[in-house]
Amino acid sequence: MYCKDGNSHRCFLKVQFKLQLRVSSMSDWHSKFHGITKKKSFRFGLPFILMVVGGSFVLEQFAQNRYRFSKRMPITPELAEKYGVQMKKPGEVTLESEYEKIKDDLELDNE
Repeated sequence: MYCKDGNSHRCFLKVQFKLQLRVSSMSDWHSKFHGITKKKSFRFGLPFILMVVGGSFVLEQFAQNRYRFSKRMPITPELAEKYGVQMKKPGEVTLESEYEKIKDDLELDNE
């Protein structure tokens, strides 16, 4: 490496000093980062904050899905017949009528 003043040893010392500064600053940065990561507020607080903030975004997506699908219209019997599906009338199927069907099909003897 050539220096402007012609003294190569002095230039070498300047380069070596600059490299030492970079290494020491990296060492300082590493020690500061290591010190921060050892604190309880970083180890427990940061994941907690990330979960709260991330959870709000996830809940926002679920809420959007809820309102997006709630705007759908219910299927009417006319629309079902258009596609070939036969729906029973609302009064035709009741809890009591289904219970009677199951009871007649099983014919249990409690003797």
